[in-house]
Amino acid sequence: RIVHNRAIRRIGMFPHIVSRTNRTAGPLTRMTATPLRPWPLDKAKIVSIMLFIGAWPWTIPAVLLAFKLRKRQFWEAHSMNRLKNSASPYLLQHAGNPVDWWPWGPEALAEARNTGKPILLSIGYAACHWCHVMAHESFENEQIADVMNRHFINIKVDREERPDIDQLYMTALHMLGQQGGWPLTMFLTSDARPFSGGTYFPPEPRYGRPGFPQVIEQMAAIYNSGDPRIEENAEAL
Repeated sequence: RIVHNRAIRRIGMFPHIVSRTNRTAGPLTRMTATPLRPWPLDKAKIVSIMLFIGAWPWTIPAVLLAFKLRKRQFWEAHSMNRLKNSASPYLLQHAGNPVDWWPWGPEALAEARNTGKPILLSIGYAACHWCHVMAHESFENEQIADVMNRHFINIKVDREERPDIDQLYMTALHMLGQQGGWPLTMFLTSDARPFSGGTYFPPEPRYGRPGFPQVIEQMAAIYNSGDPRIEENAEAL
C-alpha cells in the first residue's frame, strides 16, 4: 500500500507521461502502464538549476560591486562634516567635502574665538555655476582642504537661507574695491570682522587670478604675523 500510494503521487507530478488511454484507467493500471522515474525534479527546481548555471559567471562581479558600494557608503557616512545635518540643499552638497565646514552659528564663531584662527567664509547657492566649479576644483581636493583646515575655521553659508549674512559681507567686498559675485570668499578675523576677500579662485593661477592655495597660504601668513593692515581693514570695514 505504501508503494502504491508513492507511485500514485509520483505519477500525479508528471501527468504528461501518461497516455490518453491510461488517463481514463484506474490507479493500478496507471501505475503498471507508466514507468516511474526515481526522485523526479519538479519544474521549480529545474528552473532554479538552469538560472544558477546561466548566472554564476555574474555572481562574483555582482558581489564585488555590492561590497564596493557598501564600503563607499560606510566611508561617506563616517567622513561627512558638520553640514550633514543642515536643512539647506546647497549645504548638503558640501557635506562630503574633506573641508571641515561649519554652518554659520554661535558654535562656529565660538570655535574661531577659542582657537584664535581666522575664518574663511564661503557663500554661494545651489544654482550658482561657479560655486560648483570652485567646489569641484578646490573644496573636493584633499590637499587644498588640508591647508584650509590647518589655518582656518571654514564656514559655509547658503545665501538663499541667510541673505542677511550675504548682504553684509558682499557690502564689505564692495568697500574693498572689488566686484561682487558668487561664490563669495571672505577672510575674517576670529571675531568675524572682514579684512580681505574675493569671489571665485581657481586651483592654480589662471584667468588673471591667483591660485586658491596660494591665496589662503598668504592670508594665513599675514594674519598670523600680526600685520597691522589686518586690524586697519577690519576697523575700517
